[in-house]
Amino acid sequence: MTKKFSVAKKEVCEVKTKTIYTDELMMQNYFFKLLKGTEKKPSTILLAFPFLRWVHSSGNGLYKPRGIERGLAKSNGQTSGVWDVFCPFCSTYIEFKVGTNKLSREQEEFMEENTNFEYRVFNDPLRAYNWVAEQAKNHHIMIKYAQNVALHQAITKSV
Repeated sequence: MTKKFSVAKKEVCEVKTKTIYTDELMMQNYFFKLLKGTEKKPSTILLAFPFLRWVHSSGNGLYKPRGIERGLAKSNGQTSGVWDVFCPFCSTYIEFKVGTNKLSREQEEFMEENTNFEYRVFNDPLRAYNWVAEQAKNHHIMIKYAQNVALHQAITKSV
């Protein structure tokens, strides 16, 4: 497992971009390409930390439904104010914003009413990816530490 860990760390350091994003959906798309790769070629970090497969988007930014579609979207759970991406392994919501865009009133309310989570706003998908990668490494280390402590306790009880 250590080998995969160092590979993931290397990938985090080598991914660079100078793209200027004009669309939050473009940023989110690039973030998921970095994080998950493709079906045929998963990213190195996803191979190192399989729990990243559960990082997902709310789907709210895909389109602004109108008329009958709006009613259908709402009846299927689409809710304004829900942030773009959720990382369950670290209980964090991520919101992508272009330039100087600010959180909407609904997004502010969502954050204020759901206090059990952490919140991060990024204007660059690479920064978001690097942050999630760092959280994944820390999560992995904590899990390994907890497993080692449990193993040590089991050994000392049986002696």
